[in-house]
Amino acid sequence: MTADQLGNSHEVYQFSRIYLTFRSINGGLAFAAAFIMNTLIIFGIRFLHGNSLRHFRGLLITLSVLDILHAFVLGVTGMGFHFYKGRLLVVVTGLISLGPPELSFYAYIFYLETLIAFFILQLIIFFCRYVIICLPEKVPTMTKTSFVVGAFSCVTMLCFAQFYFCSSLYSLTTDHPRFEVAETDEELFENAVFLTTQADRAILYLVHLVFTNIIMLTSVVFMVFCSAKIFAFLRQNESSFSETTRKGQRKMTVSLMLQTISPILTGIIPLYVYIYLDIKHVGHFYITCYSMLLHVWQPAISALVTIVFITPVRRAIRSVVCCSPKTVNSEF
Repeated sequence: MTADQLGNSHEVYQFSRIYLTFRSINGGLAFAAAFIMNTLIIFGIRFLHGNSLRHFRGLLITLSVLDILHAFVLGVTGMGFHFYKGRLLVVVTGLISLGPPELSFYAYIFYLETLIAFFILQLIIFFCRYVIICLPEKVPTMTKTSFVVGAFSCVTMLCFAQFYFCSSLYSLTTDHPRFEVAETDEELFENAVFLTTQADRAILYLVHLVFTNIIMLTSVVFMVFCSAKIFAFLRQNESSFSETTRKGQRKMTVSLMLQTISPILTGIIPLYVYIYLDIKHVGHFYITCYSMLLHVWQPAISALVTIVFITPVRRAIRSVVCCSPKTVNSEF
């Protein structure tokens, strides 16, 4: 892949056919893997009984549903990112680009909504894990209607704030680079939809960036704090838990940590590296192109981590796959 200039007006970016073919296959496989594994998790959890996951099944199902939605929107948008003329340019090339441009616009916003919702949900999951394991006497308080309604209201407000920021910041544009097939110079993405940040909304863009980073950092801080507390509690109270339970709880905590870190490693950090290189005027446009190949696998990675590390879920899925759906013990 190479970058060039077209006269003095438009940049030209060329992609090899091998890359384009791999990109299409990679996106399809990523969605299929995420859909199949998360669907198996949802159906498998229905057959669990016992105390180990009694207060946690709903959160695991919610996480799997969110992963499916995230995988779907990644699949139908086929997004790419670029900084063009000092602004973030979003290129929507998937099936949804064949519809009205507004559909692609709101699909991209929905992608951002699912991404921020993922971090909010991880924050909630770690907090609930900490309370269930370390402060079980507080569990009845968390199951009260007032607490649940309050928590749901806070999450809804954060999601609405994200929607407001995104719908105000981005707009459709026709000012974009030219994309070509490297071997033939044939124009690519003729039906693509292009979105860009609005130049007169620099302050709002900064506020949105701070808002998003606060959510992510809070999720990571909760992950570190709650995980440390859980590991310490299990070590200090070894006599209160069987070895199997301690091992299962540790593995489950590790799985949640990996799920929180994976979207940061596959999507957020590469984008920030690209922003830094763009500020330094180092031409590395293709960093985001390559990173998106990995980022589309994030929902599948999340599901795979759940299956590998959470033994009761794995047993339940095995029961479903073997066509012998029956009640499965959720004890570790």
